[in-house]
Amino acid sequence: MALSPAVNENSSVGWDEYTFLSPIEATPMILAVGKDSPYESVEALLEGIEESNGAMSYAASGATAIDGFTVQALLADADMDPLTAATVIPYRGGGELATALLGGHVDFLAIAAASLMPHIESGDMRPLMVYSPERMEALPDVPTAEELGYELAGQVIGWSALYGPPDLPEEVVAKWDEVLEGVAQSEGWLKRAEDRGSVSTIGSVDMTTYAQEQYEFYRELAESFGYLQ
Repeated sequence: MALSPAVNENSSVGWDEYTFLSPIEATPMILAVGKDSPYESVEALLEGIEESNGAMSYAASGATAIDGFTVQALLADADMDPLTAATVIPYRGGGELATALLGGHVDFLAIAAASLMPHIESGDMRPLMVYSPERMEALPDVPTAEELGYELAGQVIGWSALYGPPDLPEEVVAKWDEVLEGVAQSEGWLKRAEDRGSVSTIGSVDMTTYAQEQYEFYRELAESFGYLQ
């Protein structure tokens, strides 16, 4: 809702053509390699990418999807060309992305935690870094991008929010605020978020401001990486 109009000049809907109700959850992304990969740290992986001259590949939903920007932001932080240093191989959905890494069809990826945690817990994947403001409770020994000093990558995180149509009546907005306040305290909701590897963010920020900040962040990345002129 914020990323698509940021990277697409012909987007049919602007980032601000909604009534913003509330953030719902934040979804950490995880940079991971297969269990047999020789790379045991982000630094080692980046060295391997640089030495490969574009031969290494990663799976993503698309070059300008969030799981494409996870990798490209990291490459830019490492002073490599975000579009050519590694080759993006597009797949549909988290299941296909994870399968691509498990099958050895790509060298690495950085996608939503929910799609990777079962494979990390089974030992079939090795996590190198998380894209999250704080370390994940389930992966306490895995550093964040911000901790490692990756400025752009440290700002990338998945999220979802509740939007309404434009000019939603105030009484409807008030009702949603009331409902969401209850959801935020619901043990069922909090447990579901935890099971998904995400964090409940209901009511944590002003959604209009956050959506604008996210739009501007990805717009700047798209312009800097050459997707937009």
